[in-house]
Amino acid sequence: EILERSYRRISSSLRVDWTERRPFFLYGSVNDMQQSNIVEVGDGTGGVTEAFKDRFMVYHDGSRQWLDDVTTHELVHVFQYAVLVSGFWRSARILKAIVYPLWMMEGMAEHFTHGLDDTTEEYYVRDAATSGRLIPLWKLEHFSHLKPHEVTLAYKSGATVMDFVATQYGSEKLEQMVKLFESRFESSGMLQELVGLDIFGFDRKWREYLVEKYR
Repeated sequence: EILERSYRRISSSLRVDWTERRPFFLYGSVNDMQQSNIVEVGDGTGGVTEAFKDRFMVYHDGSRQWLDDVTTHELVHVFQYAVLVSGFWRSARILKAIVYPLWMMEGMAEHFTHGLDDTTEEYYVRDAATSGRLIPLWKLEHFSHLKPHEVTLAYKSGATVMDFVATQYGSEKLEQMVKLFESRFESSGMLQELVGLDIFGFDRKWREYLVEKYR
């Protein structure tokens, strides 16, 4: 039920569809998921989308809200990969996945879970925006260099980037963003075509938007 409902909403927003079934694995606990042989799962992981065979998996912690949130989040990644790593030379295109900015990949997945975990996003981002501690977008291309306490802020900041794009430039820009990355390798080029700004100009406007919002 969650997957079918989220599929219709995301498909309508991103204008992406597919006919093949995607294997989905639901585990009864985090311990069960960590014993999966699909992909290695570390601590703190709620779900994983594996692009090569289009498989995605989550665990259930007993909360319907959690299940809705994490399942919708991973389903967004399935949609992203349907655009970014599909078609001819699929195995080679998967290698390109390392260049996709995580502020876009994870931010879009968080954006489509709105209504499920909004409180966490509000207090993380509001605190950072009003105290000058927002992480610049060019430092959110990847998250491996972040300190542990900055990772949640990175995810939630990405969601506000998607909100900013949708409210300031139109919701159709999210669809265009994914499809532009199909043929581009870096954020500035994509943003220049999408909204007429490079990563630095876009970052400045996004920050102003958040500061004004929380002021």
